[in-house]
Amino acid sequence: MTTATSSPMRAAPEGPGSSHERRPEPPVTRAVTARRPTHLHDVDLVRLLTFVAVVGVHTTGGTNPFQSVGGNAALMLLHFTREAFFFLTTFVLFHTHYGRPLALGRFWRRRFLLVGVPYVVWTVLYAGRGLLQQLSDGQITAAARTLGYDLITGDAWYHLYFLLVTLQAYLLFPLVARLVRRTAGHHWSLLAGSALLQIAIMTEVHYGRPWSGVAGVLEQHCYELFGMYQFWLVAGALAAVHGDRFRGWVSRHIGLSVLSAALAAGAAELWYMIARHHGQPPFDAASVFQPIMVPWGSASIVALFALGSVWQRRRRPGRLDSLIRKGSELSFGIYLVHPAILVGVLTVLPHALPPPWSTLLAMSTTLVLSTAVVALCRPTPLSLVVSGRPRQRTTG
Repeated sequence: MTTATSSPMRAAPEGPGSSHERRPEPPVTRAVTARRPTHLHDVDLVRLLTFVAVVGVHTTGGTNPFQSVGGNAALMLLHFTREAFFFLTTFVLFHTHYGRPLALGRFWRRRFLLVGVPYVVWTVLYAGRGLLQQLSDGQITAAARTLGYDLITGDAWYHLYFLLVTLQAYLLFPLVARLVRRTAGHHWSLLAGSALLQIAIMTEVHYGRPWSGVAGVLEQHCYELFGMYQFWLVAGALAAVHGDRFRGWVSRHIGLSVLSAALAAGAAELWYMIARHHGQPPFDAASVFQPIMVPWGSASIVALFALGSVWQRRRRPGRLDSLIRKGSELSFGIYLVHPAILVGVLTVLPHALPPPWSTLLAMSTTLVLSTAVVALCRPTPLSLVVSGRPRQRTTG
């Protein structure tokens, strides 16, 4: 049983927190060392690749038939983006704030401003056509009810669930931080328990019978809830707390990380083929909420950090370095605006062009146009709404 879709034709990336500051070390664990780089160049690459891949998810869904066997086989692998999103969210959050004296009121005000304002504005924009139709018909109460529902559920458009879950992660940050502190010395046990819980949740969601009542409503909207991604959020927090050990291990095991991802990708595709063999439609067989996504998502995240480690070692100041840093900075905004641009791209895309060429053309065009829109808005008052960042002040 699936509850969310991936295609822009069917309604169902990391908050804007900075990873560039040096932070004091938590006194509760020896796993975090006293020195951290002032800028995590590996995270820049990981974030950028993840946000590019999510555009690939949506263009694949929009350029292939709903039940395309090949299209859904590709989506089976591209679904790692959801896990990587939430891993990065808490990784950056804990890297920036864990162990540092925290004024919760100020923390929440800033975080809810940077994500909450874009969430509200884009909810109104993406729901705008339906809202205007209701208002033109004089259905003011119905329009208010529709907007309220979309704000609560994130259903105005298929990608806004991420912002809603990110807001929950910010709200629950003090509790997760307390859990991490209380389990110091037992973080492997915490991670294993979280993984088992994640497998159980995904098994119930995908294979279990539909629930009724309040439980049924929560199940229907499970993809918009913190608990549905708890493993990735916990894993990101622990990876940040043990940041030097985590990133150091990945740096020393590049080949093993990439090989593990390749094997996990093969296992995910085999899982997809077995599900198809047993009669599941392609879209259901490629659902993001399946137990196989735990090993595949984990392996893909480690492989991304392995690529980031290679980049951090070999990078040199220059044009490519600037492009990756700029792309990482704009990635959240690209995530916000790309569905609107993709709709237009799919409208004018030549219908005679078959996948995967139509997918590649739509993806590249959407990326270029989305990047241009966000970059143009960064120095303007629209920056907060479009990119989730304060206006970029120009010097000169």
